[in-house]
Formats: sequence, structure tokens, C-alpha cells
Amino acid sequence: MNLRGPVRIAEAVLDVERYELLRDGERVPLERLPMELLILMASRSGQLVTRADIVKTLWGGSPFRDTDTSINTAIRKIRVAVGEDPEHPRNLLTVKGKGYRLEVVQIAVPDLPPIAPPPPVRVLVLPFRDRSESADLQGLCDALADETSADRKSVV
Repeated sequence: MNLRGPVRIAEAVLDVERYELLRDGERVPLERLPMELLILMASRSGQLVTRADIVKTLWGGSPFRDTDTSINTAIRKIRVAVGEDPEHPRNLLTVKGKGYRLEVVQIAVPDLPPIAPPPPVRVLVLPFRDRSESADLQGLCDALADETSADRKSVV
């Protein structure tokens, strides 16, 4: 399964492109290892992911690490993050002695048309009234009116 958009897992939504997990619209913090494991299992939706596959993918097959404990801890953190009941999981299932299987639902994301830039803003300013006693300000008032009523691409 190619994850091109968000997928639903239990009560959560995984967006691989944004590398984030959301639950009830809120971002759920998830460490790198559980997130990578979640992405691996989501990409193989419904298929068994063996512990050997996990070790090979996440640790490059290194036999010098205590991977069993790390995998168990990551699975527990994933279940908590997606809102699964660890005692009765429904989406992230343990296949005893083999590995894990994750059921995900692809969320359809409609193709949105490109966003057009907003139309230019046009501002019309009525002539300034010179209420001063100085005749020198009439030119300034005329210049301000001309400058502010010109077409602008954006409002400053």
C-alpha cells in the first residue's frame, strides 16, 4: 500500500507526508521509533509484519541490540497514541510468535484546484479637505488623494 494521504487507525489519523499523528484534531507526540514502526505497518495495511521485518527495517538487521524489548515498547506506545485498548486491541493485532498486523483505512483526499491569488485591491479615497489656514497644504492634500487612490496589488 502506498500511503499517499492520511490513513485512519483506530481513533487517530496518520499523515505520513507531514510525519504526524492526530487524534481528535490534536497532534499526538510520538517518538521516532514508534512513528517509524507505525508507518511501516500502515504501509502494509492488513499484512503481517514480522519481528524480523521490523528489525531489518528499523535497525538494519543489527543483531547487537535488544530489539525485542524495543519493539514491545514501541507497540505499546503506538497503541496508546492511536487510542487502542491494549487489553482488547482491534486495529493493531499481535500474531503470537510472528509479528503484528495493522488495519488502516485510507482517507480519500479530494484533488483541490490550485488556489488563485486574490484580486487586486482597489481603494478610493475622497479628496482631502484642507481645513488649515495655510495654502501650502493644498498641494499635499491633492498628492495624498492621488497616491492613495491608485491601484494597488495589496493593502499595506
